Amino acid sequence: MPFRTGAAAYSQPGLRHDRDAPRNQRADDASLAQTRRVKTTLGVFSIHRLAPTFFGGYETLNDSGVRLAAPEKALLDILYLGPTRSRLFAELPEIEIPRSFDKRKALAWIARIPPGPRRTSVERRLDRLLRRRPRS
Repeated sequence: MPFRTGAAAYSQPGLRHDRDAPRNQRADDASLAQTRRVKTTLGVFSIHRLAPTFFGGYETLNDSGVRLAAPEKALLDILYLGPTRSRLFAELPEIEIPRSFDKRKALAWIARIPPGPRRTSVERRLDRLLRRRPRS
C-alpha cells in the first residue's frame, strides 16, 4: 500500500491531506509499485516508485487512516525523486525547514538509498538546504 509523501505539499500548493481536501487535485504517493498516474473521482494520484530499502518512514493518521511520511522522510522523498525523468521535483519552492527537523534521522534514511548517483544527489541537495537554514 502506498503512503502519502510530503511531495504533494510541495508540488500542489494548498493541497491538504485529509478527507475534506478539494477534489480534482493531484496527490503524490510513494510506493514499491511502478511509477504511474491514476485518475479517480477524488482526483489524480501520482504513484512514485522508491527503492525497497528506502520505502517507509510514515505514520498512520488515526482519524483518516492515511499513511503520512514523517517530515525528514517527506523531504528526502522529494529530493530522491528530483532527478527522475518527469523532473516534477527537480526544483523546490521556498521551504522552511523547522527546528524540529532531525538531521540524524535524515542521514539514517539516506544510508538506506542504494549507493550511486541517486544517493549522492540526495546527500548534496540536503546539505545545500541545511546550509541555507537560518541558525537560531
